[in-house]
Amino acid sequence: MKQLPQGIIIRRFLHSDLSQIKSLTCEKFRCPDFTGENIAELFYSGREYSLALVRKNKLLGFLIAEKIENMQEEQVLNIRWFFINPPLQGKNLEREMLLHLLEKKKNFKILVDIDEENAKMIKLFKNQGFEKKSGKIRLALDTKKTITGNENVQ
Repeated sequence: MKQLPQGIIIRRFLHSDLSQIKSLTCEKFRCPDFTGENIAELFYSGREYSLALVRKNKLLGFLIAEKIENMQEEQVLNIRWFFINPPLQGKNLEREMLLHLLEKKKNFKILVDIDEENAKMIKLFKNQGFEKKSGKIRLALDTKKTITGNENVQ
C-alpha cells in the first residue's frame, strides 16, 4: 500500500472493488475487451495482478494486469486495463500507479498495448523506460535487463 496526498491510497485491487468498476467507467472507458466476463475470468484465473487507486474506500482508478507464461520462462506481466477517473487525470496519479507497479514487480518484463492516439499514456510509459516493440504500439520494460530494439515481444 502506498499513501498519496489528499487521502488517496494505492493498494492491491480487491474483489469488493469489482462492484465499483461499472459506475466508475460507465461512458468514460471504451475498450472492446473490457467486459464483465473478461474481468471475472481474469480474476478467477489466478493470473491477475491489479492495483486500485482509492480514497475512503471509493475506487478512483485501477490498473489490471495479467501474468503471462512464455517460452523463455521469464516472468511477464501484461497491463490489460489502466484507468483513472477523468477529473483526476493529469494529476500525476497515473505515474504514481505505474511506479508502484514497477516497484512491486521488479523481476518482471512488463508489457502494455496503448492506442497510438493516446499520446499522454505513451509518453507516461516511455518516460519510465518502455520502448515500442512492434507495428502496434506495444511498449515493454524488462526490469532485469536492458531491452534492445532487436527483440520481438509477443
